[in-house]
Amino acid sequence: MIYALKHGMVVGNHSYSHPDFAEIPYEEGISEIEKCEALLDDIYKKTGVERKYRPFRFPYGSKGGKNEENYEKYFKDRGFSMEDVIKRVHDRDPVSGAMLLEDGTNHIILMHDHEETFAMVPDYYKIMLEHIMENGVSFSVPEFI
Repeated sequence: MIYALKHGMVVGNHSYSHPDFAEIPYEEGISEIEKCEALLDDIYKKTGVERKYRPFRFPYGSKGGKNEENYEKYFKDRGFSMEDVIKRVHDRDPVSGAMLLEDGTNHIILMHDHEETFAMVPDYYKIMLEHIMENGVSFSVPEFI
């Protein structure tokens, strides 16, 4: 994880012990998130990398069952959001590499196609692709093909 952080990767929260959030009480779910947050904050600090983004993905794609709205509010109040992903696109001083929206740069963009992610943020890949294209990103075939 330290190697990933030092090379500009963003490490997100996936819970402390990987429970199904639809099957546990809300308070236990918050504890799972916060225990993992504490570990991530400590690792970022020890690595000397500023933690600018706080992505979270529920284990098993579960969105918290009857507590889904409570979790959504919790995440929004604490800076876990799609907006944070968009901010990363506009980061003018990334830890490594060049910023995505800088003229003359080339990047590989990796997005996972998960039904669970799509259920949490419908059309997430369209939102991201439309946003970066509106900001001047174009796609081309790599030279090695």
